[in-house]
Amino acid sequence: MQVRPITQAEHERAQHVKSTAFLRVSQDISPEDTSWRQIRAAFDDDGTMMSCVHDMPFVSQLNGRMVGMCGIGGVASLPEYRRRGSIRAIMQHILDDAYARGDVLSTLYPFSFAYYRKFGYEVAQAINAVTIPMSQMAHYAPFGTARAFAAGDDLAPFQAVYAQFIKGRNLACDRDDAQTGRPLWHSWLGSKFVPGKIREYAYLWRDTDGTPGAYALVCPQGQGDDTAFEVYDYAFVSPRAFRGLMGFLRLLDGQASSIRIRLPEDMAPHTLFPQPYDITVSGQPRGMVRLVHVEKALHTLAAPGLTGEVVLGVQDDMLPQNSGAWLLSLEDGHAYVQKTDKASAFNLNIGLLSQLVCGTLSFEQATYLHDFSLDEEQTAFLTRVFPKRKQLLIERF
Repeated sequence: MQVRPITQAEHERAQHVKSTAFLRVSQDISPEDTSWRQIRAAFDDDGTMMSCVHDMPFVSQLNGRMVGMCGIGGVASLPEYRRRGSIRAIMQHILDDAYARGDVLSTLYPFSFAYYRKFGYEVAQAINAVTIPMSQMAHYAPFGTARAFAAGDDLAPFQAVYAQFIKGRNLACDRDDAQTGRPLWHSWLGSKFVPGKIREYAYLWRDTDGTPGAYALVCPQGQGDDTAFEVYDYAFVSPRAFRGLMGFLRLLDGQASSIRIRLPEDMAPHTLFPQPYDITVSGQPRGMVRLVHVEKALHTLAAPGLTGEVVLGVQDDMLPQNSGAWLLSLEDGHAYVQKTDKASAFNLNIGLLSQLVCGTLSFEQATYLHDFSLDEEQTAFLTRVFPKRKQLLIERF
């Protein structure tokens, strides 16, 4: 078996692998499509492409810092080549390269949590899928102004709103083109929204003083009385801007019976509408995460005013350089990390450590799942080091 990045000439073959695996018709490849540069594939001894995976570079937030993040998507194998270890081989190839270039995180959206847990990934976040009848949107009175975006319009207001929105949310990705090396905003909005040519709409909301405060990308789903507007991407700079955006979405009541939106776990959607029984909320795990570089990840931890230390015993079967005993010291809230020969007090696998560092779980929540047999001082220290944190993973890959 050979694992390597594909060539441009092999892009069509990779499309065939994906369309077969996902039971869909293969799409024509545009001459401008450069996504082949982000595809790794496994080939058998006669050169047949058996499997392929997209490996997409992002920059994301982690505990107040911007770090390299490897996004995994398009994981596909031809049926006749499954269960031969080709996906594991590709994932090993990707993670080795991600570590070498200094990435700190990797994320993906799984078809099966158990499957990707084998590669060290764990549940990344919970998110609330909310369906809101238009009758409940009446609570939000419209104010400010909203305008539809069209290809060629200025992207800067969208970028500014998004950058403010993601502050303090782990896993949220920087969409700045210079940071990622890819034109994310231009690929999402720059040439897509041509009036009358697409059933998706982008709206920018401005406050009464004209300041950009929120945006929503929406797509109608269903027909007739069952039509709902799916809000598949959005951002707002403040609670007031959220209210303004909802007041605008209320004006879609002549076209749809409800709004569907995914809200972060911390927003408590039942508190946002006058009749909580009338809205539907489904709490869902969304995405998986794993640390790629343990030392760099631990350096992002901070706890103001805290001084102390603990030895973490880490097990990472995919990236053994992460395994071993790590001395995590905090001096006045700042983290210092190094490998150590000291006996570990707190042993955990890379998946659980990923959840704790990213704030998916607080240390206290983790104790409901595991008996760590720690003393009171160690427990108090780890409780401060690993609190529950806000998260937002919404990129599409």
